[in-house]
Amino acid sequence: MGLLQNAESPLFIPTHDGSNQPNHPSVIDFLVEHNMESWAGYRYWMAMTPFPQGNNAHEDPNVVASNDGVTWVIPEDLINPLDDAPGDKEGYGYNADTDMVYNPIEGCLMVYYRWWNADTLVLELRLVKIYADMSYTAPIATITVTNTTKETDKIRSPAIWRESASSWHMWANGGADVGVGELKFWYLHSEDGLNWTDAVQCLDENGLDPFQELGAGYENWHPACKPNYDTNTIDFLVSCITPHNYQVFYAQCGMHTPTLLTVPIEKPIITKSPVSGAWDQRGTYRVSFVRERVGNEDFFRVWYAAYDYTDTWNIGYTEGFLPIPLQAITVIPKINIVRSNTVLNIGQVFKFLEVLNTPYNLSVITGGCTITDESITVSVVEQNVIECQFGNVSLYASIGVVDESIFDVVRIKNKYTTILIPIYKEPSGLGIYLETIFGEGFIKLVENNNLKSSSIEVSTDYGLKNIRGL
Repeated sequence: MGLLQNAESPLFIPTHDGSNQPNHPSVIDFLVEHNMESWAGYRYWMAMTPFPQGNNAHEDPNVVASNDGVTWVIPEDLINPLDDAPGDKEGYGYNADTDMVYNPIEGCLMVYYRWWNADTLVLELRLVKIYADMSYTAPIATITVTNTTKETDKIRSPAIWRESASSWHMWANGGADVGVGELKFWYLHSEDGLNWTDAVQCLDENGLDPFQELGAGYENWHPACKPNYDTNTIDFLVSCITPHNYQVFYAQCGMHTPTLLTVPIEKPIITKSPVSGAWDQRGTYRVSFVRERVGNEDFFRVWYAAYDYTDTWNIGYTEGFLPIPLQAITVIPKINIVRSNTVLNIGQVFKFLEVLNTPYNLSVITGGCTITDESITVSVVEQNVIECQFGNVSLYASIGVVDESIFDVVRIKNKYTTILIPIYKEPSGLGIYLETIFGEGFIKLVENNNLKSSSIEVSTDYGLKNIRGL
């Protein structure tokens, strides 16, 4: 058994071909991931491909929506499939391997998928953009590989993170024969989500493939990824295969070390069901997930594809806490500024000191930033917490997520809103100037921008240290 329980029964998810046998889910929870109550009338959106009895003639990108993550419908005015390929048995190629991200600049869903023609040896990573009125673009080929070989096929089952308008990350599988324990894990980068760099192999700190290091003939097969801003890392749930088994494992890399991969939990997260006749008895496949920090634990909600011995495919749902080891996490101090109704005066300074309570080398936090975007204001629905993440990096070169042009931003969020603020190399401009040097620091309002505070409480995750306002 895996760390998460298998779903007793699959979800009903409608597909364009009427088989209602979906595969390869990619789910967005707009409330948790984008601090939006909904998008186009629904909180959850899923891209997937029908795969009835393994027939790839129907493996075309579909999109469905839900308000509870369990009951899924085809939204009114949306016509599935987004792209229709006849299947390789007809000699015209087939679609597969959906992954979906939200693009807030264009206000659209970005549905990526793979198209492959075994006769012409042409491989494409395609993209369809879906807008809130349910109109969508024609397929866009973002990567085209000709005369494809097993060595040059490095974009199977893409897993994509949109960090900003100018920084997109993709991890994928390929580069070898399937089922012989040699498949590799690849990383590509893009500045626009359309044009991608060459693939670079992801390895562990010993220069080895971390999935193959699990032993038993394992190799990565179908990854899914989500950013983890609490730890400044990328979380992966990866369907791994051996010649006789499919299991889902947790993996992780740093946001700024995307090719350095670890598998810190050796036990599988989800396995095929041991119950005879179960819908997922034959094997698990690609998953999608949403992670939330609940207290000091990581709570995962997971949608996973699987099939039985009649080759019937479905998607099930499970959830639970995962014991992500603390030592596997790149710890990023998290400063919580508790606000009141008192307005900070221009030039007013709140100092704070650091009280250490950790065996980790976090006693020196260098870093600084200036919020300079005049258009940014922070509004709250109720009195709560603004959250600023910092990294222990050099002065004025913070922080852990990127803005639209550089690798330096502060992430400010409350319960309902997340804002990415650009950081510049010089302490000038509008907003709040934040600096910490050798455990001592201050928060200073440079110019009014609607931030209010009279008491400041600063602390970090995992109980590593506490900072109190003076």
